[in-house]
Amino acid sequence: GNTYIHNFGGAPHVIDCKMHERRPATLQDVAEMTRLLDALPNLHSVTSLFVPPGIDQAEIAARLAAAVQQNTTKPIYGSGLNYPYEVDAVCRIMAAPVGGLERLVEQPRMTMCVSPISPLKFPAPVAETIVRIAEIGLPMGILPCPIPGVTAPVTLAGGLALQHAENLAGITIAQLVRPGVPCLYQSRLSIPDPRKAVGAGGSPEMGMAGAAAAQLARYHKIPSDVYGVCTSS
Repeated sequence: GNTYIHNFGGAPHVIDCKMHERRPATLQDVAEMTRLLDALPNLHSVTSLFVPPGIDQAEIAARLAAAVQQNTTKPIYGSGLNYPYEVDAVCRIMAAPVGGLERLVEQPRMTMCVSPISPLKFPAPVAETIVRIAEIGLPMGILPCPIPGVTAPVTLAGGLALQHAENLAGITIAQLVRPGVPCLYQSRLSIPDPRKAVGAGGSPEMGMAGAAAAQLARYHKIPSDVYGVCTSS
C-alpha cells in the first residue's frame, strides 16, 4: 500500500521566536503553524501541532478544527474526541465550507479519532462517540495509547497485544453501527519515563511498536496510522 505522512501534534507550549522563551501555545500559534505545515511538500495531511492549555475543554475540539481548516487545503487528521457533542460541533465546522454534512460525508476532509482508556476500557462517552461518528459515516481512527509497565504489560509484545485488542474492539463497535464505515488501525504505544510515569517520546521502542502495529493492521487488511522513529529533542 501507499505511505502518507502527517505531523506529530498535541504540544501545549511553544518557544516564542520573538521573546526567546517558552510560553503556552495559543490558537494563533495553531493557525500560523498550520500554514507552515500546509506548505511542506513532505507532509500529506495536517494535524494541530498545538493544544493550547487556555481553552475550555468543552470547546477545544471545535476550536482546533476551525483553526486548522481555515489554514490548510490538505486532508486533516483530527484531534481526539471524547464526547458525541464534540463530533457534532466539529462536523458543523467542517461541513460549512463544502455545502453541508452530506457533501462532507461524500468527500471527507477529516479523520476523527477516539481513544479508549488502557487497559481495555471503553467508558460510555467513548463508546457513544464511536457510535456517533459511525452513524454519520465519516472516517475514524481508534487511538489506543498504552504505556508498557504503567497501563499495559511491561513487554513490547504485551503492549502490542493490548493495543491490538483495543483497536479491534473499537473498529468492531463502529462496524456494528455502520458496516463499511472507514476505520484506521492506530498505534500510539509509548515507553514510560520512569521518573514521571508518563509516555516519553523519542524511544527506539516507539518506532518498533509502530512497525509491528502496521504489520498487524496489514494482516487484517485495515489501513493503519502509526508512529515512526521519533525524537524528544
